[in-house]
Amino acid sequence: MLNALSAVIRQAGDIILSARDVENAVHEKTGPRDLVTKYDLLVQAYLQKALLELLPEAAFFGEEDAAAALPTEKEWTF
Repeated sequence: MLNALSAVIRQAGDIILSARDVENAVHEKTGPRDLVTKYDLLVQAYLQKALLELLPEAAFFGEEDAAAALPTEKEWTF
């Protein structure tokens, strides 16, 4: 499991390292002080998919979806 998690983390880091033209990739979420980049969204989507493949009985709660309720019906939450 540790090796699989390390690979997931490395891939998420590669997504961030691939970021280009970040100034034009920034968007407001809920206001001018709540910003998100397309790379933030890509990393979160990747982590959600990859981590839930490793531990399907878990739930995922991401910062970029903070308006969603924290999952409580699962044994684990990422």
